[in-house]
Amino acid sequence: MSDKKQRLILHRFKLDEISGVDRMAQAPAVVTIMKRDQGRNPNELAKSVFTDALQEIQVEETVREAMDGMWDLNRALRESIEQIVEEKGSDAMGAVKESLDDFATAVEALVTEAVDEAEDVVADGSGNLTKGEGSKRFFAGDYAYVPDPQKPSTWTLRLTNDPGGDPDPMVVGAAAVALDKGLKGQVVQVPADAVAGVITKVRSAWLKANPGKTKDDLPEVLKKGDGDMSGKKDGDNTPTVESLQEQLTKAEETIAAMDLLLKLTPDARAHHDAMDEADRGDFLKLDADAQAAAVAEADELAKAEDPVVYTDREGVEYRKSDGDKLITLAKRSDADFAKAEEAEAARQETEFTKRAGEELTHLPGETKVKVSLLKAVAAMPAKEREAAEAMLKANNEALESALLKRGTIDGGEDTPKGKLDALAKSYAKEHDCSEGEAMTKVLETEEGKRLYEEIPTGVVRE
Repeated sequence: MSDKKQRLILHRFKLDEISGVDRMAQAPAVVTIMKRDQGRNPNELAKSVFTDALQEIQVEETVREAMDGMWDLNRALRESIEQIVEEKGSDAMGAVKESLDDFATAVEALVTEAVDEAEDVVADGSGNLTKGEGSKRFFAGDYAYVPDPQKPSTWTLRLTNDPGGDPDPMVVGAAAVALDKGLKGQVVQVPADAVAGVITKVRSAWLKANPGKTKDDLPEVLKKGDGDMSGKKDGDNTPTVESLQEQLTKAEETIAAMDLLLKLTPDARAHHDAMDEADRGDFLKLDADAQAAAVAEADELAKAEDPVVYTDREGVEYRKSDGDKLITLAKRSDADFAKAEEAEAARQETEFTKRAGEELTHLPGETKVKVSLLKAVAAMPAKEREAAEAMLKANNEALESALLKRGTIDGGEDTPKGKLDALAKSYAKEHDCSEGEAMTKVLETEEGKRLYEEIPTGVVRE
């Protein structure tokens, strides 16, 4: 029977209750309890643009996967060290160092991938993932090797200088060098079963980027159809205790920085991204209030350096940095709009003046008052407007009827009615207006009022 200690490892168990005790049985023991993030409130998600919400969910998922991976790595390290100590005893130091080396390498790879994924999970308007390089964000189709389209951090051997653009001769040349001798001492790692496809894609891009050359001019590495590009190691890379500690410290700093970055508000994140690389670390260390103050101070400074020089009719502000051309276009647009408004106002004035002379002929009062009355009626809701127009029409017809009843049987020119009509015709001719408008003006004069009162009661026969 083996003397080895039997160990029990539980996987995916559920803990329903943890109860405190007044006396610990295992004093050095430490229990870490982590509450699972249940996700965002659906109502909050509904307030966001879909692509922004999708990006946030993908970033959270990336961080969660990275943390899950850390648990697996820690457990594997612990189990490997326990097994080494049990089997090798005092000769275990070398094997333990090797395990620590593997652990450090795995942690660094995990953290690097998590950071890359958190930075690269950015969707364009169509929901396509992109990978950031410098100030640009490239698509999967811009790379020769895309092992996982959903993980931009795995994309390598870029072929274009602009996102979605044609192959660039210098960029494609760099990809060919990376496939052959490597850039900065590192040969790109491509699995054996993917090498032929990668070389074919780079070869095609090289020929397209160099239209004046043929296959005979291809770099040697692109003339091959396959090869071993799975990576290689030169020399002894056995880590020291110092290098392991440095790697672990770097990994911890990277995780801490990523956590702080994910907690930034949108304004703070925009301010952070616009800062110099050397200043970003200090900004991340500030608390939320200090970050908000720094953002506000930067905004005020930007406003002072870039003042508002024009505000258009809709309240849109134009700053000095917008340039004279754009500001001039905004002013011209406002001027054209003002001219159109003036023309429309003149057209309406003419229309309402005409209506006042035709529809309100017998109502007393000046023409401009009648025009204002018609404008006010036109601005009413449909039902109220129809009722008001009907009322004005009825009053005008009633006054017209009253005026006719004060006429004479023959309506001769020497009668008060004839003289009043003559005055109206003369006024209409002199002032180029309708006889209805002219009659209204004549009835406002002393002579007109007198003649109207002298007209005897009767009925005019047409």
